[in-house]
Amino acid sequence: MNIISQAESGEHATDRLRRLTQEILDCARKGDWDNTISIEAERRPLLRLVFATPTPDPKLKPLLEEILTADQEIVTLTQHRHNELAGQVRQMGRGRTALRAYDRNSR
Repeated sequence: MNIISQAESGEHATDRLRRLTQEILDCARKGDWDNTISIEAERRPLLRLVFATPTPDPKLKPLLEEILTADQEIVTLTQHRHNELAGQVRQMGRGRTALRAYDRNSR
């Protein structure tokens, strides 16, 4: 649903931004990276809309702090996943090297 549709449905942009941020965090905690990415793409225009001015409304400070805290955890979870995948890639590379060595020595 786009931003205009949300406005028509009565959900305020800041409420939607808060909800989407929580959904991203929940998905990241579960390791559901496809939905994490999809929801982030939906959240990005709302971030631009809500924080469009160089000096946002001071009332938005709690929301900004909430988003930054969630984003820090999301980045940490993403880094952990990246490290896991890098380890798997290294392992696969070692397996291929071992297979080639075995293949060369078995002839």
